[in-house]
Amino acid sequence: MRLLLLLVATLSAVEVGPVPVLKVIDGDTIEVQLDGKPERVRLLYVDTPEASDNDHGKAMPEGAKAAAFLANLLPAGCVVRLYSPNAQSWDLPKS
Repeated sequence: MRLLLLLVATLSAVEVGPVPVLKVIDGDTIEVQLDGKPERVRLLYVDTPEASDNDHGKAMPEGAKAAAFLANLLPAGCVVRLYSPNAQSWDLPKS
């Protein structure tokens, strides 16, 4: 089992997890199972080109490469812990 710490923890950080990764959306976004439902998680301090056309911009070839890299790093089924440096403990569901 692979356990990867995502996002940056600070002294006031809130931790959630472990939670399973369902899929990689693109190079800076994953989908996890949180409280019984799929939730999208943006990776803090990571910004990659878009893998598909969306509200953030047009797809770029580098976006597909970034998504493939993250999918290799975080394959579906692996377990991660989530940290939110700015959230209060009541902002995030218990898991």
